[in-house]
Amino acid sequence: MTEDTAEKMDSQEKRQKDRKDKEVRKDRKKKREKEKHKDGADGHSKHRHDKHNDPEYLERKRQKKE
Repeated sequence: MTEDTAEKMDSQEKRQKDRKDKEVRKDRKKKREKEKHKDGADGHSKHRHDKHNDPEYLERKRQKKE
């Protein structure tokens, strides 16, 4: 095997590794996005927003103001 073909194979292996790494990063990013949307669009859990529709919470808030 000549130096040229060895270099070619090395660069080909490097490209394959880079492609695989890129796919792994993409998958991780998708997973993070999915987790974020599971909690809520802004990344916070839904219960945080649900409390504003909770009558007991609103009543306590009203009493605090008085």
